Amino acid sequence: MVDDAPRLCDNSAGRCASIVGHAKTAGYEVIAEYSDDGVKGADPVDQRPGFAAMMKHIAGNGVRTIIVETASRFARDLIVQETGWRFLYDAGITLIAADVPMPFSTRRRRLS
Repeated sequence: MVDDAPRLCDNSAGRCASIVGHAKTAGYEVIAEYSDDGVKGADPVDQRPGFAAMMKHIAGNGVRTIIVETASRFARDLIVQETGWRFLYDAGITLIAADVPMPFSTRRRRLS
């Protein structure tokens, strides 16, 4: 398998189970799983190899929703999380954390 190829969920550390569970409940189909093992939570998301591979894969396939296990799995640093969300939002992509199953943009409006 090529390093940047999408992987079907392999249930590493049980992460995939929560994502697939939420996706199924919400009517989404999981087409690939990406991770950035060994990357620090403060590293900008757009500089992560797994994130870049994911964005390349979904650029032309119509995917407009990304489900992560938790917001802290997306980025541990709040500023990185916010700028990563904004990057996806500006690209027309909805980001959802499986543990709080509503889009980040909806949560943002409710918290403001």
